[in-house]
Amino acid sequence: MKSIFPIFGRVLALVLFSIGVANPGTMFGGQLTQPHGTLSALLGWPSPPPLGTGWLAVPGPAGMAINVNIGATLGLTFASVSMDGSGSLNYSQYPGNGTLSFANTSGTASMNIGFQTWAKYQITFNGNPTASGYLPILPNVDFLFADEQSFDSYMLGQTVTLSDTIDDVQIVEAPLGASDLGLPDVADVTFGISITPGLECDLHGVSLQTSAGTFYSATDTLNVNLNSPSLTVSGISQTTYCGFNALITPNITL
Repeated sequence: MKSIFPIFGRVLALVLFSIGVANPGTMFGGQLTQPHGTLSALLGWPSPPPLGTGWLAVPGPAGMAINVNIGATLGLTFASVSMDGSGSLNYSQYPGNGTLSFANTSGTASMNIGFQTWAKYQITFNGNPTASGYLPILPNVDFLFADEQSFDSYMLGQTVTLSDTIDDVQIVEAPLGASDLGLPDVADVTFGISITPGLECDLHGVSLQTSAGTFYSATDTLNVNLNSPSLTVSGISQTTYCGFNALITPNITL
């Protein structure tokens, strides 16, 4: 199955560039660079922080300690993107013409959807682990799809894939006698079928919109007229499309 969800970046209104003119005459050019605010978008809801005890140590005799960790986490975010960058204005003189471009300095995409619970123990002796496992006081399940990837260039012309799998789901598990398989009666065989669910999110950057025009690739530039003492670029937003794939991998064991 695959479905498409649009994710629209948060619109920021701000002055990116300001060219000051001390005298009414001609000012020779150069390059001006100004960072913009963080562009971010969220499909879903912010995930609450995990609830848990952390590792709690219970001292025992003769250097022995029992460590217990109990907790749960709930993910509500199907996809989240965040990016920072800056705009650059190159001009030869004022008044005159210039070129406007944008550079993405950092970007992060993530998903965190589902839930996970755990109750773990660890036994140590003189600080060294000797045994570990799960406590039966809480289901130990991992149904949380979580991943994080970095990107650049405002993700324009790029596809960022977030993917994760969760615990196997047992469908069938049955003992089979060797005679049932036409084999010598020397051992019994257990037949099992399980599936591994997975979730994949493909993020594709479409465009970066500004009041001066739209950028479709990281190398795009726009021509601008400098006929006033300052150039204001506002309404900056980025559009990302997100497609989901539900994955199921079958497993057979004997």
